Amino acid sequence: MVTPQPSLCEPDYVWTIDGFEIKSGPEERVNLCFPDEGTFSVCVQAVIGNPSSGSICDELTKCMNVTVAKKQDEIAKPRIYCPEKLPVQWHCQSISGPGEYRCPFTINGCCEYDSVITIDEVTVQEGPEIWYVGCQGQPYIDPTTGASYGTCLNHEEIFLRGKSRPYGCDSSYFLSLIFPSSQTEISLSCQNSTVKLKANPKITTELCGQNIELSVSYVWYERQNPNKVIGNDLELLVSKNSNYCFSHILNYKLGDQSKVCTFDVCENFDELNIVKYLENIKLCTITKACDNDTIDYYLENFPSKVLKYNWEINGGQILNLKPDSSSRVSVIWQKK
Repeated sequence: MVTPQPSLCEPDYVWTIDGFEIKSGPEERVNLCFPDEGTFSVCVQAVIGNPSSGSICDELTKCMNVTVAKKQDEIAKPRIYCPEKLPVQWHCQSISGPGEYRCPFTINGCCEYDSVITIDEVTVQEGPEIWYVGCQGQPYIDPTTGASYGTCLNHEEIFLRGKSRPYGCDSSYFLSLIFPSSQTEISLSCQNSTVKLKANPKITTELCGQNIELSVSYVWYERQNPNKVIGNDLELLVSKNSNYCFSHILNYKLGDQSKVCTFDVCENFDELNIVKYLENIKLCTITKACDNDTIDYYLENFPSKVLKYNWEINGGQILNLKPDSSSRVSVIWQKK
C-alpha cells in the first residue's frame, strides 16, 4: 500500500516485481502474488498524467526488497474417531482410517499453505464370547440393552451402540445360544398280569451347527408322589391304577455353560383301568378233557378295548382261524 498523495490530481500507480509490471490503476492498495520463494524487488511508480501517451506531469518511484518464503504447514488438532463413525469429510479429504491428511489453502487468494491433520482410530478389540443354555421360558436377556433372545444363535455378533461407556465407541460380543426341547409319547401294552408303559422321547433341540455335549436320563414317577422315582428306563411295568409321569432329562454343555432341562409328560390313558380288569379276568371252561376232545375256552370280565389276544396252548391245537382277534377259542386236545 502507498500513502495517498497531497495533490489535487489523483495519480495512477504502476506496480512491478523485478521490473515486470504486475498491476496498474488508481488503487493505493494491491495484493501481489509472488511466483516462488526468494527475494524480490517490488516497485511502485506514481504517475500524474498519461503514461501510455508519454504525457507525464509528474512521477515518483519507490522500491523495496521483499523476501518470500513458503508458509509453514498449519497443524490441525489431532482427532480420534470410532470405527463406526468413519468415513468423514474433512475439507478436501474423505477420512476413512488412521493416518495423516493434507488439504491446500490460500491466503488473500494466492499464498498457499497446507493444513495437516493426524487421525487416530480407536481400536475396538474383539468382544467376549458368551454361551447360554435356556430351558423352557428362559430367554437370554442382554444385561446392557435389555434385549431378549429366544432362538438358537451360533457365534452371532451383538453390537452395543455406545452402551459400554458414555461417549465411547460401539462395542460388541459374540453370542451362542441353544434352547433344549423335547417331545415324548407314551404307549401302552399288556404284559402278563401287568400293564407296560413305554416312553418314546424325541429330542427337538435346534443347535444351529454348534458343538455340544449331551447326557440323557429318564425318570418315572406317580403324579401324586413326584419325588419318588419308580423307574429309570424307557419302559415301566405297572400293576395298579395311578397317574404315571415320565421325565426326559437333558443335560447340555455349550462352551463354558451347562444346564439341565427336564421335560415331563403324564399318561392320560383310560385304558390303564385295565389293571383292575386283569385282576378279575376269568378263563371259563371245563377243567378236564380227554384225548381228541374239543373244548371251548372264553374270557369273562375282559375290557372291551382289546387290540389283540395271545392264546398259548400246551398239549392241544387251536382250531380258530384268527385266535388273536377273539376272546373265545376252540381247542382240540391230543396226547403226545
